[in-house]
Amino acid sequence: MLWGVDVSDYQGNFDMARARSEGFDFVFIKATEGATWKAKYFAANLAAARSAGLLVAAYHYQRTDSAASQVANIMSVVPRDVPVILDVESGAGDVGVTRDIIGRLRAGGYKVPLSYIPKWYWQQIGSPSLAGLPPLWQSHYPDNNGGFASQIYGRVPDSYWTGFGGLNIEVLQFTSSATVAGRSPIDANAYRGTLSDLAALLGYAAPTPLATQRTREDLHMLLPTGENMHMPIPASGLPPYLYIACSYGDTVDVHAIDFIGETKQDGSADFKAGGFNDGSLNGATFTGKNERTWTFQSDKPGGRWSTKIPDGVINVSLRYSTTSKSAVAWVG
Repeated sequence: MLWGVDVSDYQGNFDMARARSEGFDFVFIKATEGATWKAKYFAANLAAARSAGLLVAAYHYQRTDSAASQVANIMSVVPRDVPVILDVESGAGDVGVTRDIIGRLRAGGYKVPLSYIPKWYWQQIGSPSLAGLPPLWQSHYPDNNGGFASQIYGRVPDSYWTGFGGLNIEVLQFTSSATVAGRSPIDANAYRGTLSDLAALLGYAAPTPLATQRTREDLHMLLPTGENMHMPIPASGLPPYLYIACSYGDTVDVHAIDFIGETKQDGSADFKAGGFNDGSLNGATFTGKNERTWTFQSDKPGGRWSTKIPDGVINVSLRYSTTSKSAVAWVG
């Protein structure tokens, strides 16, 4: 299962890197609406999503304006290498306009991988055949209760994935009330497939082999409790940030962080600069009996610390002490 979010100007500049660190893999960003409206924050959110390593698509809210004028608006905002999803709901007109817009976008070199058509709107316009349109990005919520995406999804029955109009549901928007990147309420989405599958659906080249071989659970490593524990964390071919997190109020005492490159010709380890052993940790203040111990304490739900990993690192060596049963470390 992959998690995603969708955002619009309502969220402003969204913290894509934090969403990525929390386990989200994709984002759909509102770009345009009708013939003239353009999202103020689209370009910034697109750049942030790409920098964070998220799979990204733009979406356009369809109106009853001519297909030609709406396509011109989309093309003035969305780069051709970004897939476009049509949002077809209240005030959007019928699916004839949808088909016309899709045809013009594809003729202009855009990929249109999904159709956002809520079932209630499809029924409102007479339950027409949707055959030939892209598969569905569908919205269906079990309730309006908030929480983390994975918690809310636990209340979603399999029946929410049943398609209609001749189309299958590929992406399910299952809440508008999630807490993501410290923000709430946020729309959260699920995709029942691999990262490679989703990349192919959106029209992107497959992710790197390393990324497709590892699941999100592999990358988030639970830190066993104990004193002076050691945890090696793979880092080769992954985004260059190390994260540590634990439950609200818990602590992790970090004694050492070593960034290790390829083994040298003489058989010794290649320690890169920037680790805790050289006396610095992103400006953190060291506390405790050992001046080389740094304490991370989560002072709010979802709290986490991160630092940049130098180039050429293939393994991170973490030495720590903790009694927290929820402490995790990961590279992403």
